[in-house]
Amino acid sequence: METSPEAKSTNKRRARVQLDELDTEIVAILRENGRIPTVEVARRLNFSEGTIRKRLQRLERENVIQIVATSSINLLGYHHEMKLMLKTAPKKTRQVIDTLKVISRVRYIALLGGTYTLDLIVAFESDRAAARFLVDELAHIDGIIEFNAMPMLRVVKRSYDWLADDDQNESTESTI
Repeated sequence: METSPEAKSTNKRRARVQLDELDTEIVAILRENGRIPTVEVARRLNFSEGTIRKRLQRLERENVIQIVATSSINLLGYHHEMKLMLKTAPKKTRQVIDTLKVISRVRYIALLGGTYTLDLIVAFESDRAAARFLVDELAHIDGIIEFNAMPMLRVVKRSYDWLADDDQNESTESTI
Protein backbone atom coordinates (compact mmCIF):
# COMPACT_ATOMS: atom_id res chain seq x y z
CA MET A 1 0.00 0.00 0.00
CA GLU A 2 1.43 3.38 -0.99
CA THR A 3 1.38 6.23 1.53
CA SER A 4 0.19 9.62 0.32
CA PRO A 5 2.58 12.60 0.48
CA GLU A 6 0.31 14.22 3.06
CA ALA A 7 0.44 11.15 5.29
CA LYS A 8 4.21 10.88 4.93
CA SER A 9 4.70 14.51 5.89
CA THR A 10 2.52 14.20 8.98
CA ASN A 11 4.18 10.98 10.13
CA LYS A 12 7.45 12.70 10.88
CA ARG A 13 8.38 16.29 11.58
CA ARG A 14 10.68 17.76 8.98
CA ALA A 15 12.58 20.98 8.90
CA ARG A 16 11.07 23.64 6.73
CA VAL A 17 12.41 23.44 3.18
CA GLN A 18 14.28 26.55 2.18
CA LEU A 19 13.66 27.72 -1.36
CA ASP A 20 16.29 29.73 -3.15
CA GLU A 21 15.49 32.52 -5.60
CA LEU A 22 15.24 30.19 -8.61
CA ASP A 23 12.91 27.78 -6.78
CA THR A 24 10.71 30.70 -5.75
CA GLU A 25 10.58 32.02 -9.33
CA ILE A 26 9.69 28.59 -10.69
CA VAL A 27 6.86 28.23 -8.16
CA ALA A 28 5.61 31.75 -9.00
CA ILE A 29 5.39 30.88 -12.71
CA LEU A 30 3.59 27.60 -11.93
CA ARG A 31 1.08 29.49 -9.77
CA GLU A 32 0.08 31.43 -12.87
CA ASN A 33 -0.10 28.35 -15.10
CA GLY A 34 0.58 24.85 -13.79
CA ARG A 35 0.56 23.48 -17.34
CA ILE A 36 3.32 25.70 -18.70
CA PRO A 37 5.98 23.66 -20.53
CA THR A 38 9.34 23.29 -18.81
CA VAL A 39 11.05 24.79 -21.85
CA GLU A 40 8.94 27.96 -21.45
CA VAL A 41 9.80 28.23 -17.75
CA ALA A 42 13.49 27.88 -18.68
CA ARG A 43 13.19 30.56 -21.37
CA ARG A 44 11.45 33.02 -19.03
CA LEU A 45 14.03 32.52 -16.29
CA ASN A 46 17.05 32.31 -18.63
CA PHE A 47 18.14 28.87 -17.39
CA SER A 48 18.59 25.59 -19.22
CA GLU A 49 15.61 23.28 -19.54
CA GLY A 50 17.61 20.57 -17.76
CA THR A 51 18.19 22.82 -14.74
CA ILE A 52 14.50 23.68 -14.52
CA ARG A 53 13.45 20.04 -14.97
CA LYS A 54 15.80 18.91 -12.15
CA ARG A 55 14.51 21.67 -9.87
CA LEU A 56 10.90 20.70 -10.59
CA GLN A 57 11.62 17.03 -9.91
CA ARG A 58 13.26 17.91 -6.57
CA LEU A 59 10.40 20.23 -5.57
CA GLU A 60 7.88 17.49 -6.34
CA ARG A 61 9.95 14.72 -4.70
CA GLU A 62 10.27 16.79 -1.51
CA ASN A 63 6.51 17.51 -1.60
CA VAL A 64 7.12 21.24 -1.83
CA ILE A 65 4.79 21.39 -4.85
CA GLN A 66 2.11 19.25 -6.40
CA ILE A 67 0.94 19.96 -9.89
CA VAL A 68 -2.74 19.10 -9.96
CA ALA A 69 -5.91 20.19 -11.67
CA THR A 70 -8.59 21.74 -9.50
CA SER A 71 -12.19 21.96 -10.57
CA SER A 72 -14.79 24.59 -9.87
CA ILE A 73 -17.36 22.88 -7.68
CA ASN A 74 -19.95 25.48 -8.66
CA LEU A 75 -19.56 24.69 -12.36
CA LEU A 76 -19.92 21.01 -11.53
CA GLY A 77 -23.29 21.69 -9.88
CA TYR A 78 -22.25 21.80 -6.23
CA HIS A 79 -23.67 25.15 -5.15
CA HIS A 80 -23.88 24.43 -1.43
CA GLU A 81 -21.10 23.70 1.02
CA MET A 82 -21.34 22.81 4.65
CA LYS A 83 -18.84 22.73 7.49
CA LEU A 84 -19.42 19.84 9.87
CA MET A 85 -17.89 19.37 13.30
CA LEU A 86 -18.10 15.76 14.50
CA LYS A 87 -17.61 14.11 17.88
CA THR A 88 -16.68 10.48 17.57
CA ALA A 89 -16.39 7.61 19.99
CA PRO A 90 -12.67 7.47 20.81
CA LYS A 91 -12.22 3.87 19.69
CA LYS A 92 -14.19 4.44 16.49
CA THR A 93 -12.46 7.56 15.14
CA ARG A 94 -10.33 5.67 12.59
CA GLN A 95 -13.40 3.74 11.38
CA VAL A 96 -15.37 7.00 10.97
CA ILE A 97 -12.50 8.60 9.05
CA ASP A 98 -12.21 5.58 6.75
CA THR A 99 -15.96 5.69 6.07
CA LEU A 100 -15.94 9.43 5.34
CA LYS A 101 -12.87 9.29 3.08
CA VAL A 102 -14.72 7.28 0.42
CA ILE A 103 -17.71 9.64 0.23
CA SER A 104 -17.01 11.83 -2.81
CA ARG A 105 -18.96 14.85 -1.59
CA VAL A 106 -16.73 15.03 1.51
CA ARG A 107 -14.04 17.41 0.28
CA TYR A 108 -11.98 17.91 3.45
CA ILE A 109 -11.38 16.01 6.68
CA ALA A 110 -9.18 17.17 9.55
CA LEU A 111 -8.51 15.45 12.86
CA LEU A 112 -8.91 17.95 15.69
CA GLY A 113 -7.93 18.33 19.30
CA GLY A 114 -10.56 19.74 21.64
CA THR A 115 -14.31 19.42 21.91
CA TYR A 116 -14.83 17.99 18.42
CA THR A 117 -12.87 15.15 16.85
CA LEU A 118 -13.26 15.87 13.13
CA ASP A 119 -13.75 18.92 10.91
CA LEU A 120 -15.33 18.32 7.49
CA ILE A 121 -16.29 20.35 4.46
CA VAL A 122 -18.94 18.71 2.33
CA ALA A 123 -20.34 19.86 -1.05
CA PHE A 124 -23.96 19.50 -2.18
CA GLU A 125 -26.05 20.12 -5.27
CA SER A 126 -28.93 21.50 -3.21
CA ASP A 127 -30.27 22.03 0.29
CA ARG A 128 -32.31 18.89 -0.20
CA ALA A 129 -29.16 16.86 -0.95
CA ALA A 130 -27.56 18.30 2.19
CA ALA A 131 -30.55 17.28 4.30
CA ARG A 132 -30.53 13.77 2.81
CA PHE A 133 -26.82 13.43 3.57
CA LEU A 134 -27.25 14.50 7.19
CA VAL A 135 -30.32 12.35 7.86
CA ASP A 136 -29.74 9.32 5.65
CA GLU A 137 -25.94 8.99 5.62
CA LEU A 138 -24.10 10.85 8.35
CA ALA A 139 -26.52 9.97 11.14
CA HIS A 140 -26.06 6.27 10.35
CA ILE A 141 -22.25 6.16 10.47
CA ASP A 142 -21.28 4.03 13.44
CA GLY A 143 -19.04 5.92 15.84
CA ILE A 144 -20.40 9.44 15.34
CA ILE A 145 -21.73 10.64 18.68
CA GLU A 146 -22.73 14.17 17.73
CA PHE A 147 -22.37 16.62 14.86
CA ASN A 148 -22.80 20.32 14.32
CA ALA A 149 -23.71 21.34 10.76
CA MET A 150 -22.96 24.87 9.58
CA PRO A 151 -24.03 25.84 6.06
CA MET A 152 -21.43 28.00 4.37
CA LEU A 153 -23.38 31.02 3.15
CA ARG A 154 -20.62 32.36 0.96
CA VAL A 155 -16.97 31.46 0.47
CA VAL A 156 -15.02 34.72 0.50
CA LYS A 157 -11.60 33.17 -0.13
CA ARG A 158 -10.58 29.79 -1.49
CA SER A 159 -6.88 29.40 -2.05
CA TYR A 160 -4.83 26.39 -2.98
CA ASP A 161 -1.71 28.54 -2.94
CA TRP A 162 -0.57 28.20 0.65
CA LEU A 163 2.98 29.46 0.09
CA ALA A 164 2.77 33.23 0.24
CA ASP A 165 5.73 35.22 -1.09
CA ASP A 166 6.29 36.84 2.32
CA ASP A 167 6.55 33.43 4.00
CA GLN A 168 9.96 32.82 2.49
CA ASN A 169 11.58 35.56 4.57
CA GLU A 170 9.98 34.74 7.92
CA SER A 171 12.09 33.25 10.67
CA THR A 172 11.22 29.72 11.75
CA GLU A 173 12.09 30.57 15.37
CA SER A 174 9.23 31.22 17.75
CA THR A 175 9.10 34.59 19.45
CA ILE A 176 6.67 33.41 22.10
